[in-house]
Amino acid sequence: MQKEDMWIHSLTMPRFLTIKEGKLCQEVPENIKNEYAHLDIDSKRIKPEEDTWYINLTDKQISEIQIGDQEDHLSIKIDWAAGHIVADRSTLKHQFSTEYGIQREVSMSEELKNIEIYYDNTFIEIYLNDGKDTMTLRAFPENVEINLI
Repeated sequence: MQKEDMWIHSLTMPRFLTIKEGKLCQEVPENIKNEYAHLDIDSKRIKPEEDTWYINLTDKQISEIQIGDQEDHLSIKIDWAAGHIVADRSTLKHQFSTEYGIQREVSMSEELKNIEIYYDNTFIEIYLNDGKDTMTLRAFPENVEINLI
């Protein structure tokens, strides 16, 4: 078995499923959330010390999040008012499963109020508006840092 064969079909974090306002929502259980380092957003560039971390975004001035360095990163573009995000893997050096596309998009029927992003080595979980929509990705940046644009 080759290394790249082990990078697909993996399980991610457990979650609670609830119904809010007639919509199925996914939430991270508190005991799982407590296992992740919460990163405070005190600057536009954050260099996590841990391999597992999460951030909670509510600042509508942030229009893009880059996970990785300038030459090798996952880009998450945010349109808060339209409730739309695009996760773009085209700027990652390590490309995989490109036959399924390099971008993932979520369009909500409401404005974005908050975004939680969980990072666990190579897994990225994105929860929009308290889990009303979610996205799970894999990315393999060589250097992990967070740039808020």
